[in-house]
Amino acid sequence: METLDEYERRFRRAGLPLLIEDYSAAEDIFNRAAPLLALVFIGEMLGAIDLDWTLIENLAAACAGLGILVGAFAVLNRLRGRRLFAVPETVGIPELAGFVLLPAVLPFVFGGQVTSAVVTALVNAGLLVLVYAIVGLGLLSMLRWAAGRLYGQLAAALVLLTRAIPLLLVFALVLFVNTEAW
Repeated sequence: METLDEYERRFRRAGLPLLIEDYSAAEDIFNRAAPLLALVFIGEMLGAIDLDWTLIENLAAACAGLGILVGAFAVLNRLRGRRLFAVPETVGIPELAGFVLLPAVLPFVFGGQVTSAVVTALVNAGLLVLVYAIVGLGLLSMLRWAAGRLYGQLAAALVLLTRAIPLLLVFALVLFVNTEAW
């Protein structure tokens, strides 16, 4: 008899994660993508730099941007009742809003780059939509399932074609040479 975990694993492999009971974005989708989102979040400290500044000014801006991002993450953790640098068990709306808005603040604060701030926020929101589509809707699992079925159907068609061609060649040869068949 299969356990609940085995059923859920089969749903995920088939590209049907939404059929899993108690499947939520906060606990099942964005938690799985948390390492990627954290890497992007930390990498966006580079939004604080300006190419017109000197190397020392850019290093100071990058360190200050990293400080702002990590500090805001720590404050968000304290407001949610967690330790300062704890990894969240559920990634909810406050964490996702922080992921979209906090890195967008850096280009605006360090250099007044309004366009860069808007683009950063839009790219982060787009990344969240992409993560939801890939992880949440099981896009990769569905593509893997469809590719497996396509491979199986093409293999079956090839076998059928290799069995049918000799018979078709015999009929074509007989009909081509023998005009009385018409």
